[in-house]
Amino acid sequence: MKILIRSLCLLTAATLLACSSPAADWNEATSQGTAAAYQAFLTKYPNDPHAAEARQRVQTTQDGEAWISAQTSNSVVSYQQYLAAEPHGAMVQQAHNQITALQRAAAWQDAKNAGTAPALQAFLQKYPEGAEADQARTQLVAVCATMKKSHQRCEVPKLTGT
Repeated sequence: MKILIRSLCLLTAATLLACSSPAADWNEATSQGTAAAYQAFLTKYPNDPHAAEARQRVQTTQDGEAWISAQTSNSVVSYQQYLAAEPHGAMVQQAHNQITALQRAAAWQDAKNAGTAPALQAFLQKYPEGAEADQARTQLVAVCATMKKSHQRCEVPKLTGT
């Protein structure tokens, strides 16, 4: 009889331990700190007092994961994907800034590699200020000097604000 009672007690204790509770599941979700863990908590307890916080953490975590992915790829496409996935994300302005910087760098490489007055002038028309603009202006001065020796017209755009 004692063995039967002891066995029932152990079985009951094991069953109680195996059962989850909102508090235990919330602690588990926060210890994991992943969007999937918070989403699993929300699936089980959509009306729990922690539900609003869980929803916020899902959003924050997904935003952070999307930003890390964009930074890892560091391409115009990856930042555009971030903006599409997280239009109200914490890093929207930085994503726009990175897209502009990458497009500017690519345009400068194209103009620099072309090395022609029209390519450099087009770059300067689109990007009149900044480090690349200074380099483009310097390269254009050299190209124009060569062109003028053979009596070709070439103009170097003036700096804006001067």
